[in-house]
Amino acid sequence: MKNEIETIELFNEKADRLVHSRFWQHITTKGLRLRLSSHGKPNLAAPDNDATQAFILTLRMFIQNNEPISLHNVCRLLEASSHLDDQKKKELREAHNRLNQYLDSPAMCQFKKGRTRRAILEFFIYGDLAHTNARKKQDFKEAHSQPLRKYCYSYEFLEIITTIVRFILCCKKEHEKILTKHSA
Repeated sequence: MKNEIETIELFNEKADRLVHSRFWQHITTKGLRLRLSSHGKPNLAAPDNDATQAFILTLRMFIQNNEPISLHNVCRLLEASSHLDDQKKKELREAHNRLNQYLDSPAMCQFKKGRTRRAILEFFIYGDLAHTNARKKQDFKEAHSQPLRKYCYSYEFLEIITTIVRFILCCKKEHEKILTKHSA
């Protein structure tokens, strides 16, 4: 039980880091916008690159299964927890399944047939922002080979990570209930 509580506390600590980041402040106050100018030039109103790179360093902990606070590992932990009733466990499992279905569904940007949202997430993170996997780097370069592609994929990437963070925040809310009960 101690390990479960420590993992939940770490999850919430890192979720708070995401919420208080410059990246998330931009998303929640200014949003994201992709527009074409009257000359057909794309314009993406989004957090700056430094804010995005800093954000990804923390977000990786939630999406890499070698981390104890990955969404997969925390969902497994809570599935076995005595702190949640069966209905909450079912809701959590269904929400996690919906997130995975979203990630595995076709991307909005289909410059390459069959590309999923998860593929976009991976080639941004593992091909550019946080790693240098050769295949992912090639996918990233291909996605940035033309201005319209670059902006379309960048916008979709930001939408994807925003969706993941919204799921993280739902989990954090349930974790806070567990921590409150545990400390009582």
